Amino acid sequence: YCVCFDEEELSRLIPMVSRRRQTADLCRCLGLSEKMPGVIEVLANSGRQIDAVNLAFAFDLTKQFSPVSLLKSYLQDARNSCSPVKRVNSSPTAQIEVNERELIAHKAVIKCIEERKLDEQYPLDPLMKRVVQLEKAKADKKRETEATKPQPKRPRANGVGYGPRVTNIPSDKTSYARVADRY
Repeated sequence: YCVCFDEEELSRLIPMVSRRRQTADLCRCLGLSEKMPGVIEVLANSGRQIDAVNLAFAFDLTKQFSPVSLLKSYLQDARNSCSPVKRVNSSPTAQIEVNERELIAHKAVIKCIEERKLDEQYPLDPLMKRVVQLEKAKADKKRETEATKPQPKRPRANGVGYGPRVTNIPSDKTSYARVADRY
């Protein structure tokens, strides 16, 4: 009993598992090495440039698919996907999410550069500075939103709950009940 798959069909499924480290080995075992330029192209055009870089290295296609330009494209896509929110006066929560997405993108690019030893072709300093800026902005926004949150009401020290405060107690009444009144 043998199940046969079309190479085209299999190569269309590869982008779904391209984040896995075993993807290159899987493609080689399935005989899809010749289809890899097409798969890398699909990944690069669908916002998955980091996966494209990893496969380009795995299949020695870095001359055809420049890792540096793919990573720059990834960061540009991250900025462009965030920019509509930045232009409009948006809520602090939306702004935090935008910064978080850009921060994640920068960290992913830095990790890829370090793993693939691309730091001579793509210097890390500007990326690291941007990460520091984004983390500072994230911390400032967090502090800012925490400061504007209403503080919860604390119970009174005398144990009385949130009931109305009685201020006009007649002077002939004492605060303490007599022993006879209690029992």
